[in-house]
Amino acid sequence: MKKMLWKESYLIRTFDLDAEEQTSVQSLCRYLLDAAGNHAEELGFSVPQLNTRDLTWMLSRFRLRLERTPGWREELQVETWPSGIERLFAMRGFILSDADGTALGAAGSAWLLINTASRRPVRPGTLFAGLDFPAPQVLPPSLEKLPSPGRVDAELSFRVRYSDLDINQHVTSASYLDWLLEAVPLEIRRGCALRELELCFLAESLYGESLLSRSQCFSAEPPLYLHSLVRKEDGQELLRARTSWQPR
Repeated sequence: MKKMLWKESYLIRTFDLDAEEQTSVQSLCRYLLDAAGNHAEELGFSVPQLNTRDLTWMLSRFRLRLERTPGWREELQVETWPSGIERLFAMRGFILSDADGTALGAAGSAWLLINTASRRPVRPGTLFAGLDFPAPQVLPPSLEKLPSPGRVDAELSFRVRYSDLDINQHVTSASYLDWLLEAVPLEIRRGCALRELELCFLAESLYGESLLSRSQCFSAEPPLYLHSLVRKEDGQELLRARTSWQPR
């Protein structure tokens, strides 16, 4: 009997911590995506399983809201489940909690099933034939595009390294997060905690490309930033994001 609700626990290590001794949002997202990948393997449609059929998953939309960020040696519990199909998107929800079951946050995601030869989306319905979706998402992401920064308050340049690539041979979401957060002022990073994150992936980025991370302070109280990652060579926008912060 396949489990439609997947639960997994992670112990927060020192390498998960940021400069403020809290688990970085990059590490949290890695754990969420790890649990999603393990559940997909259980259900028979993980990326390695799909690759034998010239298919793969690509994350298209992601939304994370945090009530509290776990610290060193705390246990992070992740619950995740497929929550339905909307248009071309396969939806997946997450709940984060501590060892006592107290909620730490929630996340929602939308995925595209991609033909690896054509790089075009494929309707995901056939993969879910016979499966009953256990529940809707707690925090569904918008399927519409986020706004791009109306002006550029900060701009930094990065080059895609081999270590930035995932098993689909394009830039991993954690590297995208690294680059977009670097364009947030240091006083915000040190004095505030990230409370909500939204990502809208628009195009792939590959090894050796040069990227520009741009940000705009959209609101000062509470701090709200709009982000964009752009490929320097042709101006192609790869990612839009929105981050919301709260004073510590």
